[in-house]
Amino acid sequence: MLVAGLALALCALQLCPPALGGSQPALLVERSGSRRLSKVGGFSWENCGDGKDPVVLQSLSVAPDPISIPGSLRVSAAVSGKKTMASPLKVSLVVEKALGDLWVQLPCIDQLGSCTYNDVCTIIDNLIPPGTPCPEPLLTYGIPCHCPFKAGSYSLPASDFDLPDVELPSWMTNGNYRVQAVASSSGEELACVKLSFSLKSQERARPGLRGVGRQRETMSTRRLRSEDYNDYSSTDVTPEGSPPGGINGFAHPESYQRFGETNGTTWYQTLIHLLKGNVGTGLLGLSLAVKNAGILLGPLSLLVMGVAAVHCMGILVKCAHHFCYRFQKQFVDYGDAVMYGLESTPSACLRTHAVWGRRVVALFLIITQLGFCCVYFVFLADNLKQVVSAANGTTNDCSSNRTVTMTPTMDSRLYMLSLLPFVVLLTFIQNLKVLSIFSMLANVAMLTSLIVIYQYIVRGIPDPSDLPLAAAWKTYPLFFGTAVFAFEGIGVVLPLENKMKNPRQFPVILYVGMTIVTILYISLGVLGYLRFGADIQASITLNLPNCWLYQAVKLLFSIGIFFTYAVQFYVPAEIIIPPLIARVSERWGWLVNLLLRVALVGVTCVLAILIPRLDIVISLVGSVSSSALALIFPPLLEIATYSAEGLHPLVIVKDIAISLFGFLGFVVGTYEALVELATPATTIVNSTSAIVQ
Repeated sequence: MLVAGLALALCALQLCPPALGGSQPALLVERSGSRRLSKVGGFSWENCGDGKDPVVLQSLSVAPDPISIPGSLRVSAAVSGKKTMASPLKVSLVVEKALGDLWVQLPCIDQLGSCTYNDVCTIIDNLIPPGTPCPEPLLTYGIPCHCPFKAGSYSLPASDFDLPDVELPSWMTNGNYRVQAVASSSGEELACVKLSFSLKSQERARPGLRGVGRQRETMSTRRLRSEDYNDYSSTDVTPEGSPPGGINGFAHPESYQRFGETNGTTWYQTLIHLLKGNVGTGLLGLSLAVKNAGILLGPLSLLVMGVAAVHCMGILVKCAHHFCYRFQKQFVDYGDAVMYGLESTPSACLRTHAVWGRRVVALFLIITQLGFCCVYFVFLADNLKQVVSAANGTTNDCSSNRTVTMTPTMDSRLYMLSLLPFVVLLTFIQNLKVLSIFSMLANVAMLTSLIVIYQYIVRGIPDPSDLPLAAAWKTYPLFFGTAVFAFEGIGVVLPLENKMKNPRQFPVILYVGMTIVTILYISLGVLGYLRFGADIQASITLNLPNCWLYQAVKLLFSIGIFFTYAVQFYVPAEIIIPPLIARVSERWGWLVNLLLRVALVGVTCVLAILIPRLDIVISLVGSVSSSALALIFPPLLEIATYSAEGLHPLVIVKDIAISLFGFLGFVVGTYEALVELATPATTIVNSTSAIVQ
């Protein structure tokens, strides 16, 4: 029984043959393009059967931390079982790799990864042939090494094992991993164990390539930091993919605080990251959103939306803290929190399918990121088209009441196609350090543009008495989609808190930062609508005068959005592409990588061409994906997390009301956006031959 448990743990690290003294079996042979495992660190474990399984791992200690390969491994363990484990003993493994705020399940390739082994007893027999004595130290301590493993308690005192070189497949790159192993027999679950660890490997030189240099890696193996999901200015990524502090700072609960003390962000840096993670292209569309709601109802609704969004962020943080304390984890991401929440519900069906909670969150995060990329295509095309159309009439005169002749130019969809090759080339950059430089330039460009926009719209505001206090209810769902698109920054919350020096300050920073964001949203939305009235366009930049100063602002903001495309594209690309790359040979991996990137960028471009209206794209993305992440999931997570402990009825009513509000906006907002999309093109206002400023 103890041997079966140890075999599962070691096989997850691909160390079982050398550790148990056996030869390399067929399923662990060296592969082309393999990597040499050099270190394993941050090892931790936990039982995942709520202590109710017949077989429970009582203790497991692995030293040193990190484990050097080749080197020495010291293991001590204890297992207790109420049932005999006999052949056939089925084991199912789920292997996941951390990618920022997400955990990506690795496929089963060559019997490695998320695989199911129908009889572990046979594997053990292949390692230790029946009839031969059990290897030391199992023989000394009377621990059986073949099935059946009888019920009882087994203990292995601290014992040393020698580890030789270990080969890893090319797709098992540096980073953090977790493995869930479930043992069952005849359909009955016998044991469940979760393991967490980090791997560090080196590329093995191929014969004949010495002196030529290191082989080019087909994929970026750098670890995407959690905060980089929405903050792309960070450059502190080590070349090997390990976080600062080494690879032994992942597993132990105290390592979180130690990490914060030495490398964490200050309250000021966290506040800046929070602001950058929430302010984007949605800000420029809020003036049209206020028009769709009304000059009075619009800002009031933005305030309510901001309060609800911030409250949901607070719920997510609270639930994550609850599960960190409950499971003694240093960090729980959005997907994990939803999965653990479903595991905490009284419903057996939800507990059984809890893993789908994490998958659904990951799916909506991918949809949101690719949706942002579609918005960027439309934004770039609209602004470039206007700049080119007014180029002949552009002067230094930025005064009002000046007629500018617009030169006929090609359709905005042709601009998208023209931009496609440049965007594709940009996404070929897979180094986060290089991308962070572009991100910094984008942040400076957008900040400068916002300052110039503000100083223009506050001057010459006309009489607002003709503006409706509340717009028609038919356009209100479009307001909802744009507003929730702007407030969808919930994905940045947990990663930012995790990196703080003093995480206890985060609640204050969250409320202060989101208060600033809400004020910024309301002020720009209201001032833009007051300044331009019924003529407000999908992006406020399209209403700026066609003089050189404001043409430069449009180009500056467009450059910032262009560079931001690459960093927004990074996360879905690293989730989707690596599992597909792993299915082809090393020789063709780099080509498949580039072709998949071209395909993904092409998909976002095609979707943007099919929906060439910026306001509709923003509203549709906000209604479909952002509403689920920002408003629907967090309240339901709170109910699921604390249902067993008891919640006040008013809290339940509040959570249900917020989720219903988000769901209603999701349904109605999506419907109205699709209806507007189906509106005949002749009713859509495009550029005119002359503009009066």
